[in-house]
Amino acid sequence: MPTVSFVISAIKSRQHLVNDLLKMMPSAKVCLDDPLSGTSWTNYRRALSTADTSADWLLSVDDDALVCDDFEAAITRALSACPGDVANFFWRLRRPPSGVSWLSHTRVLHGLVWAVRTSVAKAIVDWVDEAVPSDFVSGDQRLMAWTTYTGRKVFQSAVSLVNHHPVEVSTLAHSLGRPNSPNPGINFRQDVSDVVWDSSVRHWADPRATFPFSGFTPDGVWLPPDAVGALHSIYQQGGLKREYFPTIVKGLS
Repeated sequence: MPTVSFVISAIKSRQHLVNDLLKMMPSAKVCLDDPLSGTSWTNYRRALSTADTSADWLLSVDDDALVCDDFEAAITRALSACPGDVANFFWRLRRPPSGVSWLSHTRVLHGLVWAVRTSVAKAIVDWVDEAVPSDFVSGDQRLMAWTTYTGRKVFQSAVSLVNHHPVEVSTLAHSLGRPNSPNPGINFRQDVSDVVWDSSVRHWADPRATFPFSGFTPDGVWLPPDAVGALHSIYQQGGLKREYFPTIVKGLS
């Protein structure tokens, strides 16, 4: 089984949520952020920068998460079968198909819970510091930009191992000082002891990703249309510096 370094990314004013999670994650380290920081990247960066490099994986959970039973063991079993470098364990868009353990895609859909191999943690921080404007708000979109730019896939578990708190606002909304309606997950199971994890994967294409052209990054990595479309979306939101945008190749898909 892989070793996992667990982190709770928290807002200082929500210690009561942290205490609840620590009962389910006794080995977790807590990363506290000041409220109204203006970005959710602060805690992402802190978690990535302080990752225990002796562990195989870093797993970050926001303080507004509700986790499944025996959470640390469940995550460890799941990550033992993960075929990539980045994993996500929360679904909110639509019910994922059955018959596979993982869905691969170019988007970190929700930052409520995410995991990266510690071997790439420093590379993520270094690249984001260079390629993403410092005032860009979204932490999960920064992580998504790195995975997309480097030609990686995000591997989403078909079973959600966490759910969103039904009352508390998201960590990002709290950082921005704005209200936010609860975001309940799909396919969440409190008891996942009977789930058998393997490396079976089905690619999930975001129906919103309709960009027609492929391209090459400045580093020479070829990206298919869905990846270029994802970066185009981030770029339009101010989340990618112009010099890092791929060179579009029309007629090649």
